[in-house]
Amino acid sequence: MTSGNITLRLFLVGFVVWAFRKYQLLSQRVLPSWLRIQGGKPFPFYQGTGTGARTPIVDVAPGQLVEIRKKDEIMPTLSPENRNRKLLFDHEMVPHCGKRASVNRHVYQIIDESTGKMIKLGDCVVLDNVGCQGIYHRFCPRELDVYWRSAWLRPLNGKDGDQLIG
Repeated sequence: MTSGNITLRLFLVGFVVWAFRKYQLLSQRVLPSWLRIQGGKPFPFYQGTGTGARTPIVDVAPGQLVEIRKKDEIMPTLSPENRNRKLLFDHEMVPHCGKRASVNRHVYQIIDESTGKMIKLGDCVVLDNVGCQGIYHRFCPRELDVYWRSAWLRPLNGKDGDQLIG
């Protein structure tokens, strides 16, 4: 905050989220179950309601305007661990649900940092100006690209950029 990377409001929101996550972790280990909020899950509260199996591929192209589906539409595509074929729907993606952006590029392979192995992706894209904001990850300043399954997107007609995120 002192360097000007985030506003006071965003700092306060992040601090409250951090404190709440600490409480939730403590509640799972020490507190009785009746003191747990949402069963001790971290904020924001969501959990996939599907199997995380293959979803229909939605044809999107670089430059195309898309709308990110609402959280309730994405949950059936995710396993209870919030994954779709091992790709995580992260907490940082939730604030973007319902917004519009244009497709930047397709992603065909990534390296799993924990194992060092190459993972092939078939229906994954990066959107323009839709990066990790660090709200739920202690203000991580990297603004990493967020990988979206095409099934989590709804193509819109045209390439009109005046309703984009950013």
